[in-house]
Amino acid sequence: MKLIGSLAEQSCREELSKSWGGLRKSGNQLFSILADRLGLIGSAFVLSWTPEQAEDLYTILVNESEVVWLEVSRSNGEVVDFQTTSVKEYERSLRSRQSRIKLAVALDLARQH
Repeated sequence: MKLIGSLAEQSCREELSKSWGGLRKSGNQLFSILADRLGLIGSAFVLSWTPEQAEDLYTILVNESEVVWLEVSRSNGEVVDFQTTSVKEYERSLRSRQSRIKLAVALDLARQH
């Protein structure tokens, strides 16, 4: 998807930049989980976060090359599920225009890091 500088893109850019800033903060549990499982993290942007009763579900673009689905228990912080897929496969699964815009902006930000 080609970026055109729309308000929707700018909003996504701000949100995604904040997510990367939050992940990099000292002691961030999500960043530690990603680094332990994937090694060096050059960039990571939270594409979605769904808080549920017993766990938090995250979809995160990591290093411009893979998308991680992560389920973390709220009670003890343990990883319940951890799956990776390619950006291409993830992109094929997207149904909404907003999700496609968010991924395109995240990829653009990742290329800048």
